[in-house]
Amino acid sequence: MNNNAVYDKLKSIFPDSRILKDEPMKNHTSFKIGGMADFLVQPENAAQISRLVRELSDVPIFVMGNGTNLLVSDKGIRGIVVKIYSGMNK
Repeated sequence: MNNNAVYDKLKSIFPDSRILKDEPMKNHTSFKIGGMADFLVQPENAAQISRLVRELSDVPIFVMGNGTNLLVSDKGIRGIVVKIYSGMNK
């Protein structure tokens, strides 16, 4: 699936404010390092995560929390990063 198709699917699951495209991972790690993620989403509930996994199962998905002690390569992350900390910390 190409990035435009992935983005369209993500927009059907998440509000635009919860989808970041070509996002520098250094903005989301405590060590402030890491290349770009194709997409980073910040779900607000478990239903969004469930739908993401069902509808985009052919795209690599990486789940992260707060980014503490996470090292990301300068090459970045291909696929979708799901950052669950900021939207689901209750």
